[in-house]
Amino acid sequence: MQPDNCLAVSLSLQTGLRIGDVVSLKRTQLNKKTRILRYISQKTGKSGECELSWEMCERLCKNAGKVYIFEGKSKDKHRTRQAVWADVKKASKRAGIEKNVTPHSARKNFAVNLLRNTESIQKVQEALQHTNVALSEYYAHSDTATMGTLTEYD
Repeated sequence: MQPDNCLAVSLSLQTGLRIGDVVSLKRTQLNKKTRILRYISQKTGKSGECELSWEMCERLCKNAGKVYIFEGKSKDKHRTRQAVWADVKKASKRAGIEKNVTPHSARKNFAVNLLRNTESIQKVQEALQHTNVALSEYYAHSDTATMGTLTEYD
């Protein structure tokens, strides 16, 4: 995978953010000192924040362009979610994975891991900003064997 796309998927794995929200992040949304990432979900319009690991924060800062953390081909635009999707599909095919792995698999994987670590479906619902707990339960109880387990690519 391209390093930028790998980093975008890794951020989704760490935060549960949709890949569209990840690639559209501006460098001003990340506070390097506090490691707090502030975002607004494109799908719901809800704002949120999460604390990143030191390593992730440093990687994002190094990757960031003048405006966007994930620059597109044009410096004044961000990388597209479709570019990440195509790269994930190509990488999973090269790796011989027959299951349907997409960037959204990272969000589901985040939910599964959060439920395992906290045993709280409410924390999963809050982290994913779901209004319906049933959707959070669907994500958190996803069979990772059938959707393709994701790990850090690097």
